[in-house]
Amino acid sequence: MIKSNSLFLVLKAKWFDMIKSGKKKEEYRRVCDHWNRHIWLAKPKLETVRFQMGYCCPTDPDMRKLYRMEFKIEEIDCVYCTQYKEAKEKREERFKRGSLLEAWGYNKYENYFVISLGRRIE
Repeated sequence: MIKSNSLFLVLKAKWFDMIKSGKKKEEYRRVCDHWNRHIWLAKPKLETVRFQMGYCCPTDPDMRKLYRMEFKIEEIDCVYCTQYKEAKEKREERFKRGSLLEAWGYNKYENYFVISLGRRIE
């Protein structure tokens, strides 16, 4: 059962494994109507994010644990591709921290919601 204070995201195995290992500490979603409703407008009530690797998940509860994980949400932010000084500085600061990487699918010409992950919930 999905909790109303939890965001549910399906990931490719590559991203799932990077988050599971602790290498990737943020998840991105492009700004669009769908994610605006599910992330930005729901932001005040969201406490956790639940990840599932792929759309097919085993029915066996023990196996299912290998395909799912949940984290506390540390912060939800929006990064814009704009020439406005404040937004540009914010985006450049994230680049310096190494959290916005093109190798992770980030495109500097797109606007993104950034979900910063806190501790993993067992």
